[in-house]
Amino acid sequence: MTVSQSKTPVQFEELDETIKEVLGKIANELARETKFVQRSSAMGGAQFAQALIFGWLANPEASYSFLQQMLVLSGCQVSAQALEQRMTPEAADFLLSLLHACVSACVAGEPVMTELLTRFEGVYLQDGTVIGLPPELEALYRGFGGNTSKSGRSALRVQARLNLTTGELQGPWVASAVQCERKGPGSMEQAPLPANALFLTDNGYITLHEIQEHMKQKRWWMSHARADFQITDANGVKTSLPDFLKKRGKKQGVIDEWVKVGSQKALQQTVRLIAFPVSAESEMKQKERAGQQTKTRAKGSRGDVRVGKKHQPTKGKRHRHRPSKKRLALSGWTILLTNVPQERLTAQEARVLIRARWQIELLWRLWKERGQVDIWRSEKPMRILCEIYAKLMGCLIQHWVILQGCWQQPHRSMVKASQAVKTLASGYLLSWSGPLTSADILAGMGRAMHRSCVNTRPKRLSTSHLLEQPGGLQSLS
Repeated sequence: MTVSQSKTPVQFEELDETIKEVLGKIANELARETKFVQRSSAMGGAQFAQALIFGWLANPEASYSFLQQMLVLSGCQVSAQALEQRMTPEAADFLLSLLHACVSACVAGEPVMTELLTRFEGVYLQDGTVIGLPPELEALYRGFGGNTSKSGRSALRVQARLNLTTGELQGPWVASAVQCERKGPGSMEQAPLPANALFLTDNGYITLHEIQEHMKQKRWWMSHARADFQITDANGVKTSLPDFLKKRGKKQGVIDEWVKVGSQKALQQTVRLIAFPVSAESEMKQKERAGQQTKTRAKGSRGDVRVGKKHQPTKGKRHRHRPSKKRLALSGWTILLTNVPQERLTAQEARVLIRARWQIELLWRLWKERGQVDIWRSEKPMRILCEIYAKLMGCLIQHWVILQGCWQQPHRSMVKASQAVKTLASGYLLSWSGPLTSADILAGMGRAMHRSCVNTRPKRLSTSHLLEQPGGLQSLS
C-alpha cells in the first residue's frame, strides 16, 4: 500500500472536520453577524478568512498578491486590490469573532506518559506577550505609555495557556495591554484549572491573593520567587528574602523549608521555599549581564516595505537589562516557591519541572519569530488588526496539527514540526475543493497564476508594455 493509499488516522479526520466547520459554516455566520458580508459577493467570509489564515501561515511576509492567489485556491477570483479594499473595521471585527470561535474549539493530543507529569491532573504553563499598535487604535486597545506622548498609546496583550501533558492550548486571549495580566479572559476566575492540576508560571501571576485562591481550589502551583517577598521562618523571624538566604549560606546546600510570605501577618501565606545555590561562575555571569544593552528583534511595520513617503522603517531597539538591587543580591541562587509537599515532589524534581515552564516561552518565540504575529507589511490600522488576528488563528491551527502529529513524542521539536505545516498549508486549502490528482494540483497552480501580472507603472513602463506601445519609450527619454 502506497502512502497516498494509506488510511488517514482518525484524529486527523476529526481535526479536519473541526477546522472546516470553524473556517466554513461558522465563518460565514460570523461574517453576516459582524456585517462584513451584507449581500451576495464573490468573496464570502469563509473564503476571506481562509485566504488570510492559510496565506500568512504559509508565508508570514505574504503580500496582497500572494493572498489573492490563496483566494483563488479557496475558489474566489478577485483582484489583489479588491482584497486590500476589504481590510475594514468590519473585517477586523469579523476576524476577532472568528478567533474567539477558534479558541472555543478544544483540541488536545494523546497525553505524554512521563511519570513526573502524570502525578498531576495536567501541568499548565501560562504566559503572554504585548504587541505594540499604531496610536490610531488607542480606542480599541489601550497601551500603558512610553517615553514620548505618542509611544505606547495603543497595544494589545495576548495570553495563552498550555497543558504540557496533553498539549491542549487555551487561548490565545486578546485584551488591552493596560489590563492586568491576572484579570480578564485568561484569569483563573474566567478560565479556572481543575483540582489537582499543577500551575507553572512566572512570578507576575503569583500574588498573596492568588496563593490563597489556589489553596481554596486545591490547585498546585510553582513559580520563581519574587525578590521583594518578606519571609517568616519556622521560628517566627521575619526578614527579607536576600537576608533569609544570607543567614543560611551556601554551605548548607539546597534549602527546602516551609515558610510564610508577606509583610502583614493577616495576609501571610504558607509556602514551600526551595533554594539551589549556583556556581560562582554562573553568579558572576548574572552580575555581568546587569546594565548591559542587547539589541531586540525589530517589530511593527517591516523595514523593507515603504508605505508612503513619510514611512519610517521600524528598527531594532536597544534594551538595557536592569535588575533591582534585591534581585542582584539573589544572583547566587535559584529560588522556587510552591505549595506541593516534599512527599509528592522532591526538590530536584521541582527544579526539573520549573525548567519546563520555558516551553511556553518557546511557543511564543515560535509564533513571533516564525509566525511573525508582531510584524506586518502595512501601516494601515485595520489591515494590521486583520493580519494579527489571522496570524494568531494560523498559529493556533498549526498547534492543533502538531498535537495530532507529534505531541506524544517527548523529544518533539516544535520548530521542525511547524516547517511541515507551513510547507503544506496551501496544499491543504486547495484540497478543500474535493479529491485531487497530481494533475489537479498543477491546474490549481495555473488558476493561482491567472492574475500574476506586472504592475502598471505610469512613469517607467515595463518591457512587456513597451513591446505593446513602442512609442512609450520616446516619451520617457
